[in-house]
Amino acid sequence: LGMGSVATYAYFKQNKIFVSQVGDTRLYLYRNKTLEQITEDQNFVTELVKLGIITKEQAEFHPQRNAVTQAIGAVDEVVPVFHELEVKSGDRLLICSDGLTGMLSDIEIQLILDGSNELNEIVSILIDTANANGGHDNITVILAEFLE
Repeated sequence: LGMGSVATYAYFKQNKIFVSQVGDTRLYLYRNKTLEQITEDQNFVTELVKLGIITKEQAEFHPQRNAVTQAIGAVDEVVPVFHELEVKSGDRLLICSDGLTGMLSDIEIQLILDGSNELNEIVSILIDTANANGGHDNITVILAEFLE
């Protein structure tokens, strides 16, 4: 692919979230102290893992781990992946770029989410920790909490 942009959108209506994704910007649901990755990275390395050619652990260090298979503007047509999920009071939704997920494991992200109730503080800690771990890419983090 040529140059392009990746995007993950989330639209909230009543108690549902409608998600659209192109690329490798992730969306996670954090519920009851558990972090669940909802989206799947649309990249070359994810395809290799799905085919059983490499393991998830090998994917983390693969030289082509950032080669996306879909990007807006890179080709004439993209096919977004859609998800629909129900949210409950207290759920948190995390949308983040590979600048975060490339520097922090899911376990590290979950531990940071477990550590505070203040959303602004959590976002700052996530970004600061990613930068402290090397910060090789731009870091985008959106964190929302759903209340009754």
